[in-house]
Amino acid sequence: MQRNKDEDILRESDWGRSKARDTLTELWRGLLMEGNITVNVWRVKMDRLMHDPRQMLMARSESKPSMRGNLRKALLRDKMTWKQFERGLVFLSPKRAPVSVELEWDGGRRSVVRKVMDLNDVDMNSTEDEIDD
Repeated sequence: MQRNKDEDILRESDWGRSKARDTLTELWRGLLMEGNITVNVWRVKMDRLMHDPRQMLMARSESKPSMRGNLRKALLRDKMTWKQFERGLVFLSPKRAPVSVELEWDGGRRSVVRKVMDLNDVDMNSTEDEIDD
């Protein structure tokens, strides 16, 4: 199979975390590393996603190779948006996706906010990263 330069981060020992240009990308690449997402696993997951009727990727006028390439590029960039991160979680297809943010305040107080994401609500067909009104 042809080698994609974009997939080189999947061959690095830290899955490209040291090259991430924002926190979200570093978290995403940490998930790739924790999930041991190798190039072969990546390709299998991409094939499954491209043929998953629940994602309705076939409904778009864009060809499957274009959709595959656009998603691959978005998920392997050194900087990503929240929408791209959500699509990445759908791509990984976890059983559940709890997300939490923990803050430590002066005086030792901690705040933790947690939400279990519903990955069925992620729009994989949209090409926009804008906030919906």
